[in-house]
Parts: sequence; structure tokens; C-alpha cells
Amino acid sequence: MMAPFRAPTFAVAARNNLASASRIDYPSSMADAKSSAQKEIGVPRDLRPAEAAEFSWADSQRSGSLKKLRDVVADKIDMTAGWYMRGKKGRRIFGRSARVGAMVLATLAAAQPTIAEMYQSQNHFWSRPGIATICALAAAALLLLDRFFGASTGWVRYMTAGLALNDLRDEFENAWRLETAAWGEQEPSVDQTKHAVTLLYGFIVRVNEIVRTETEAWKAEFQSALQQVEEYAKAAPRKIEQSGLKVVITNIDKLDGAWRISVNGGEAESVTSPEKTFSLTPGQTQLVVEAMLRESKKTVRREEIVMLKAGEISTVSLSLS
Repeated sequence: MMAPFRAPTFAVAARNNLASASRIDYPSSMADAKSSAQKEIGVPRDLRPAEAAEFSWADSQRSGSLKKLRDVVADKIDMTAGWYMRGKKGRRIFGRSARVGAMVLATLAAAQPTIAEMYQSQNHFWSRPGIATICALAAAALLLLDRFFGASTGWVRYMTAGLALNDLRDEFENAWRLETAAWGEQEPSVDQTKHAVTLLYGFIVRVNEIVRTETEAWKAEFQSALQQVEEYAKAAPRKIEQSGLKVVITNIDKLDGAWRISVNGGEAESVTSPEKTFSLTPGQTQLVVEAMLRESKKTVRREEIVMLKAGEISTVSLSLS
């Protein structure tokens, strides 16, 4: 996320070359030594100042120096635009993947209750209660990650900055052609040279402004995302409202001993009273009840599917025969 701060280095380095252009003899020994030291310690290329360029403003050399200066500015515009255009690809892929995943999970969360009703057994994964909540939470997490890393918004910012820099490059070429056309076949005069240097410096200022605008937008988005993540982390966990279920055996007097009940494929529980109460997660619930009849000594089994609503108690009355 700190990468956008690297782009201004390009423009600042070119601006330093423009400032150095006002000197007739450019002292490059110290700059060369500094550049060599940076290379030795492994400073990345885009974080180093631009290579020192020598300019001479003698009557016969002003044209050549201005062309060198023009190349410095053009290289910096191209380097900055290329940096944005390369960076947008990864953000586009991450942003699209996160948002498509969130849409799929949100759809599954909405469809899960209907899917659960299509199954007669709770043994299937998608028919278990709570799956919809998990899908909804996962969708929210993907959107939060996208916002935290600034993938989708970063792709838009990078596209905007890259296109603006590309437009600036075209404008720069046209302005330079008009500037050099005024020279004709002769060396530019001192006034023409000053005007050309001012023109080139103006383009560097505009590059700086494009990068600064994008960086300020990123800063505001990142601070907002950090605040949202902190609020999310501090928020108390949402309490899931439970449902009640009461199972009543209406012919308990005809059973031989205790009856057994299993909820959602869990371990069967033995019950001797006529009824049994459970506290469960809302959603589709599977009940399996078994008992032995006193007269016939026959084991009977009943299976029921119940849709539980949050905050409500559902009653299921069964007659085992």
C-alpha cells in the first residue's frame, strides 16, 4: 500500500535535473559517488535520483542541452505513467475476485434456506442451520479486505492517473514541437532557451500534481479503511437469536420404557418424560424419534423436518404407533 509514494520520486528527480540546467558546468563527481553508493547498498532504481546530466549553455551548445533536458522530462513522464499502468493490473484482479466472490456468497446466503428445504435429511452440508450466516459473513469479509487493500478503488485511481499522464505525454510532444519550430535551423537565443526550460519545468510540476492528487486520494481512502476495520474489531459479537423446540409424545402410556430422540443427525438422547425441550439455531431442523411399543414389542421410528424461526418456540406432537 505504500507503493504510491514512490512515484513522486520520478518527478522530483527530473525537477532536480531542470534546476541543475541553469549551471554551465554541472559538478557530477559528488552525484556520481552518491549514485554508486546507492547501487552498492541495493537501493531500488525507482527510489534513486535521476542520473546526473551535464548541460552547457554556450552559443553553439544550447540546442543540444535543451534536447537532453527534454529527454529527461519525457523519460520521467513515461516512467511515472508506466508505474501506474503496471500497478493497476494486480489491483484489478484482486478487486474483481473479491467482489465476485462476495456476490456469489451473498447469493448463497439468501438461497440457503430454500436449498435446505429441498433436502429431506439434515445430513447434507448445505441443509445445516447456520450456513447462510457463514456465507454472509464471508461475503462481508471479502468486501472489507477489498476496501482495506484499496484494490477496486486503487484500480480506478491508477487508471485515472495513468490516462492523465498519457494525455500529458501527448501534450508535451506537441508543445515541444511548437517550441522547436520557433528556432528554425538556428541555435535558440537566450530568451528562447529560458522559455524552453520554463516550459519543461511546467510539465514536471504537472506530473507532480497528478501524482500528489492520486496519493492524497489513496491516503484518505486508507485512513477511512483503517477506521472501519478498527470499528469492526471493537464491535461486540452479534448474538444469534435462538429458537425453541418442544417435542411431545402423545401416547407415552403405550411405550415400553424410554424413547430416544436425535436432532440434526446428532447422538440419540434417551427421554422418559412425555416431552423434551431444545434450544437450537434458527433454520431447518431434522428430528428422528424411536421407541418400542409395550404390547407388540415392535420398534417404531418417526422422522420429522421442522423449520424453526428466531425467537419462537415450535411444538411438535408425535404419536408413535
